[in-house]
Amino acid sequence: MLDRPPQPSDTPEFRTRYRNRFFPGVADVKRSFSVIVIGPAVIGAFLTSIYVLRVSKQIFWGKKSEDPHFQHLPDAQGTEWAALGILVFVLVLFGVAPGLALKPVDTATVPLLQRVVPPTEASR
Repeated sequence: MLDRPPQPSDTPEFRTRYRNRFFPGVADVKRSFSVIVIGPAVIGAFLTSIYVLRVSKQIFWGKKSEDPHFQHLPDAQGTEWAALGILVFVLVLFGVAPGLALKPVDTATVPLLQRVVPPTEASR
C-alpha cells in the first residue's frame, strides 16, 4: 500500500455515491451519458493504438521505399531508436503501474465530481 494522504475517493460514501456496475470508477451521473461518451472514447483509444502500432511497425521494420527520393536516407539512427525506446518504456510503465498516471488526475477530478453531482440521501 502506498503511503499517501487519504483521498475523498477512498471513503465508502464516495464509492457508493459514484458506483457504476458497467464502468467502475466512472460517476454514475446518467447511464446514457456513460454509454454515449465512454463507448466511443474506448473505441477511439483502441483504434488509435492500432494506428500508432501499425505506423511504428512501418517506420522501424517496414520495407525500404522504392521511390528514388528516399534512397539516400539511412536506416534508423540513435535518436530514432531512443524515441522508440522511450515510447515503449512509458507504455509498459503505465500499463504495469497505471496509478502513476491516474492518481494526479484523480486528485483533480474528485473535487469536481463532488461539486457537479448532487449528494444522494444515502451519502448524507
